[in-house]
Amino acid sequence: MDGMIQQCYTEMCLSEDGICGGMKVGIIGGTGDIGKGMALRLSQNHEVIIGSRKEEKASLSCDACCQCLRELNLPFNLTASTNQGGLLTILTLLCFPFLRKHYRLRLTH
Repeated sequence: MDGMIQQCYTEMCLSEDGICGGMKVGIIGGTGDIGKGMALRLSQNHEVIIGSRKEEKASLSCDACCQCLRELNLPFNLTASTNQGGLLTILTLLCFPFLRKHYRLRLTH
């Protein structure tokens, strides 16, 4: 796992008893609009790992999400990682377009 997780951001994620609740959630394809939207919402109550093929892209998306949540004064727990790091979670969300031209589903026998 060395080198997979580049940065971790946690702010105001503590509840009254001092524990950050929720699950560890990975978002594969977290650098797109859908992935960032999911990260913004889920990171307020869960530990979220934004995954990408390129660590730099994950880090930029993580920075953008953190900045947005700081401006809104909302709690968050976000980590930037490669896609492999996003798989080391309780729940993994796939947030990338599905290309029909490459994957055809045959509905006839």
